[in-house]
Amino acid sequence: MKTLPLLITTSWLAIAGITVRGAEDSGFPEFSWDHVPLYAHLAIGDGLKQEEYDFLAEHFDLITFTGGTVKSAGVEPVIAAGAKAIKERNPKAKVIFYWASDMPKPQWRLSNATFPEGGYLSAKKGGRDSQQFDVRRQEVRDWWSGIAGKAVSDYGCDGIFVDGLTAGVKDGPWSKMFGP
Repeated sequence: MKTLPLLITTSWLAIAGITVRGAEDSGFPEFSWDHVPLYAHLAIGDGLKQEEYDFLAEHFDLITFTGGTVKSAGVEPVIAAGAKAIKERNPKAKVIFYWASDMPKPQWRLSNATFPEGGYLSAKKGGRDSQQFDVRRQEVRDWWSGIAGKAVSDYGCDGIFVDGLTAGVKDGPWSKMFGP
């Protein structure tokens, strides 16, 4: 009986190994246990200094850019410029676009400007009024997916870091705000 779980585990590890070894062809960053893989997740704000892009490109193959403090019209073009700057320095690097799935972030001004009218749920969060995406509505889901697609097709990012994905799970943040 103990042989079956061992066989399943071994098979799964073999498949995982094939997947990782084939990462170069699959769009994933190169991976090896010969060194500890490093991941950078940082706020890009209104952009970084050239030497900061140099450092990131030299030390990381997987980088997520999130908003931070933004004084410009929106963080989206800043992330696009950051992705381009990283890839010019390190073509193997993968740049990930941070994208919240539960509530609007003020730095995403361009994306927020196209949000469907009436697509928010209002709630108290930490004693303050809070707007949350009403993901029950198809137009909200379409808007969110459209921005995620644009991050890859227009902004030069390789994928999406989805934050707040567990907001709607049992006993998650939305349960506390809206009830079970």
